[in-house]
Amino acid sequence: MDAPQSFSRSPIPGAHDARDLADWDGRDPLRVVLPLSVVAAWAYARPAVFQQVMERRGLPSRPAKFVEVVNDAMFVCAKAYVQPVGTGAVVAFRGTEPTNLINWLADATLQKVAFHAKPPGAVHGYVHGGFYRNTRAVWPEIVETLHELKPEWIYITGHSYGGALAVLAGALMADYEGEKPTGFGMLWGKLKGIVTFGQPMVGDETFAASYTASVGERLVRFVYAHDIVPHLPPRTGGWAPVHLGTEYRAPDGTRWTKEHRWSDPILGVLGANLVAVGAWMQDQMGFAPKLTLPYSWGDHAPNNYVRVSLPHGAESGSEFD
Repeated sequence: MDAPQSFSRSPIPGAHDARDLADWDGRDPLRVVLPLSVVAAWAYARPAVFQQVMERRGLPSRPAKFVEVVNDAMFVCAKAYVQPVGTGAVVAFRGTEPTNLINWLADATLQKVAFHAKPPGAVHGYVHGGFYRNTRAVWPEIVETLHELKPEWIYITGHSYGGALAVLAGALMADYEGEKPTGFGMLWGKLKGIVTFGQPMVGDETFAASYTASVGERLVRFVYAHDIVPHLPPRTGGWAPVHLGTEYRAPDGTRWTKEHRWSDPILGVLGANLVAVGAWMQDQMGFAPKLTLPYSWGDHAPNNYVRVSLPHGAESGSEFD
């Protein structure tokens, strides 16, 4: 009788997810883009499915902790996984759930709030109100989980709205620097990187300037083709968001290249969204000849980010393995 077959761990050719995360020296983010894109993409799944994928990739040293804070009346819907990997840990914030109205309302607000400061001052600048309140709501349980785990290294990641929360979580963690090393202060020194996918802007120029030397040095943003979300929120009266960190882009959807010109905010919300929906429709309908449009909602899908991160030789559909 033949022995039962099993699906091998890390079936992607040349992929060694856990080892790559543990060994990364912070210089070439393409060494860790595959495992982190997988974690960010599957953070949308329910815990049982997330765990199955993590085990298939050979990542967990123990089950992930699912952290969830939901309060519809306060427009809070923040969810994340804290996944132990060997001697380290990956924090993956869930992005906008397509059917979750509270997520969309948190995204859509153009309200700005002072970051980590007592009113009326904003010494660290202003940030997106929806992203900030959701980060603050879920952060206590995440940081307490990390403190209990005492990992030797940490990554923070997320796709879309999850990427925005990842950046703000990194800024909150940076503020622990200088605290006693036996407390939360030890976390910042363990942070290897903040790696985001299709991440919107989170703060203004003052916020970016305040955290460029800390968060910006550890932040790598990946932008797939004409994804519209990295150009959001729009520049409006009293609100001028900017990016920080390093940007990698896949302009033709085939490979990541380092960009020297970052994604700029859109100016017209309605027009840009109509273009982005049109681009998605022509992709889905297979229109020919295909027009090259500046923004696309279809390019925002997390599976695009996993697919372009796959190594040479991976077969079609491997982004779901």
